[in-house]
Amino acid sequence: MKEDWIKIQDGMIPKDLEENELVWAYNSITGLIYLACLVYIENEGWFWAVNDGNVYNSGNRITGECELDDEYEFTHYHHLP
Repeated sequence: MKEDWIKIQDGMIPKDLEENELVWAYNSITGLIYLACLVYIENEGWFWAVNDGNVYNSGNRITGECELDDEYEFTHYHHLP
């Protein structure tokens, strides 16, 4: 894994990500990489969501439509340029 990928610690929410900010998300077990974002659900917590292909600019960040699932087990992420 390249050094510029950030390891996701178990149960820890990355502090440098904003809600719905798209990043590259990597699962080192499956080897798959997705465009994904973090989503907060009130009274439930933070979950990873995978982009469905719709990407757009929102202010100073890249975001898009994402599908939430609590089964995504990402191990690393990387900010988009």
